[in-house]
Amino acid sequence: HWLGGTGSRDTAPRVLRSELEPGAARALEAACRSLGVTPATAVRTAWGIAADFVAGTTGNLFAVPVTLRNPELEDVGKICGMLTETTLVRVDTLPGKDSAWAAREHQRQWAESLEHQHLGISGIERALDAPRELAWSLVGFDASPSSQTHRLESGLQAMVAVTADGTHYPVNLHVTAGERWTVELESDPGKVPEHSAAALLRAFGRALESITGPAVPLARLELVDTQQVRGFETSGTPRMENVDLLPELFAERVRLTPGATAVVFAGIRHSFADLAARVTQATVRLRALLRDPGTGGHPILALRLPRGVDAVVAILAALESGIALMPLDPAWPQERVKAAMGLSRAALLWNGEGLQATGLEAPSCRIPAAPEARDTASIIFTSGSTGEPKAVVVSHRAMAHLYARHCKELYPVGETLAVAHTSAFHFDAHWDAFMSLFAGHELHLLTEDQYLDPFTLAAYVREEGIGYLDFTPTLWNALLVDGGLGTLPRICVAGGEPFPAALWDRMATMAAGSGSRVLNLYGTTEPTVDAMA
Repeated sequence: HWLGGTGSRDTAPRVLRSELEPGAARALEAACRSLGVTPATAVRTAWGIAADFVAGTTGNLFAVPVTLRNPELEDVGKICGMLTETTLVRVDTLPGKDSAWAAREHQRQWAESLEHQHLGISGIERALDAPRELAWSLVGFDASPSSQTHRLESGLQAMVAVTADGTHYPVNLHVTAGERWTVELESDPGKVPEHSAAALLRAFGRALESITGPAVPLARLELVDTQQVRGFETSGTPRMENVDLLPELFAERVRLTPGATAVVFAGIRHSFADLAARVTQATVRLRALLRDPGTGGHPILALRLPRGVDAVVAILAALESGIALMPLDPAWPQERVKAAMGLSRAALLWNGEGLQATGLEAPSCRIPAAPEARDTASIIFTSGSTGEPKAVVVSHRAMAHLYARHCKELYPVGETLAVAHTSAFHFDAHWDAFMSLFAGHELHLLTEDQYLDPFTLAAYVREEGIGYLDFTPTLWNALLVDGGLGTLPRICVAGGEPFPAALWDRMATMAAGSGSRVLNLYGTTEPTVDAMA
């Protein structure tokens, strides 16, 4: 969940306000008429787009109060006035479509849902067998605010002096139409950081404006200022400055525990001192193969080695030398490898045939004396599940921040774990286990034969005392069901695909009282490696 904290409604809610000027309000109302949608539809659509943008997810569910008459109630036709219910809403979006399309599509879906809205949120959650509440916000809209003063038949005049309302949702949005549209965003300070609330309000306003403006694909909408995005973290944790880079961390670890086991592969243990000696040799070889220093960008090392200690040495040597690392899948067809090499103009290639220069680097290729925070540390290609694989550039600073966060939230303090490394080196998620090296943990490189066979894996976990294990939920399920793993390791990490609620609940039950932790680190490659849950 992107919200943080454990706030309580005992805390006074934070309220942020904004207005839609008369000209902007009239333009929005005119756009709604032109599109054939209601202003309420525009509000819901804009909130769905804004919530997705700020939360970094798609299809956020939110609550909407509705007035209706439940046809299942006896003598419903004799009831004076209207009854209210709260229903669940989701705004469907497509990256290539614009806000106007999203509003029309939401209007259509809203009309189809009218006959079912009397079920309410409780009915929907029962039907879905939801293990927890599905919405984190509520959206209300007053199309024509009523007068606060009422004249009675007796001649007396009644005035509404005070109104009060409240919900248990961490975020509540209320929009009132009129000559000037007013927008109020109420949030729980204990669960919603102030900058997140401000970003939601600003993003909502811009999403509303996008309905009236030129057609812009939703993927290109900028709902938050670029300056605000820098250093933005939804957890509200301040950005860490002056963190040590990974090469510095490795050097310090070698100094502190030179004789401790760093890597275990194929039954052979390698100490930090042994590993450091091999890294130094590899660094000399990398630099010797590069051309004379220039003034341009950093050189790139394409890595296409099988799992093993050589791959670990190559990664550490690239980090140490300041050469950008570009791991490639050994199973890729030659055409894809050629395309990646041509796109990156990688100066060096390290594969099963050894380390070699490619001749592709630009003449101005610069060999840094030592890596700097802003320099490129790694280039990771996405899986291509949404199209062609994309190259994502990761800086040394970003890697250092990821490690610092893992030391606070992932790796246990004061313990040395046997960490199973089960991800391919060309996946960004492999860094979660790999970085444990810098914290002094023992990295076990498992082969595919070891981690894809539930029985073999379960035996290895027991024999080696593995305390950290990272898998996709599918493999976790196979390990627990077929492999017969009766006790969870100290740290259990899942990622790479959605985590089924039933598996989550089962692992949580197994972890209860044992000191184990179960973490869902599923995250998209472009903005982040992990999203902690």
